[in-house]
Amino acid sequence: MDNRYRALVFTAAYTGLRIHDLRRTAVALWIAVDANPVDIARRAGHSSVSVVIDRYGHLMPGTQDKVTDALDTLANESNLTRAATAGC
Repeated sequence: MDNRYRALVFTAAYTGLRIHDLRRTAVALWIAVDANPVDIARRAGHSSVSVVIDRYGHLMPGTQDKVTDALDTLANESNLTRAATAGC
C-alpha cells in the first residue's frame, strides 16, 4: 500500500502529502458533519474516542454550547412537568 500510495501522490504532483494528512482531513470532515466520535475513532483506526478528542477536540467548536442548551432544555421540561402536576 505504501509504495502504491507514494506512486499515486508523486504522479499527482503532491509530493509532500502523507497518508496521515489524508486521515486528518477525513477526521476533520467527519467532525464537520457532526459524526459521532465513536464512529470517527473506528473509521480512523484510533484506539479510543479519547484519542479523537485529544487530537481533534479543537475542531469541535460549539460542543459546550450544545451541552448547555441540552441541559437547559431538560431543566425547562422538568420545571414544566412539575408545574403541570403541582395542581393535581
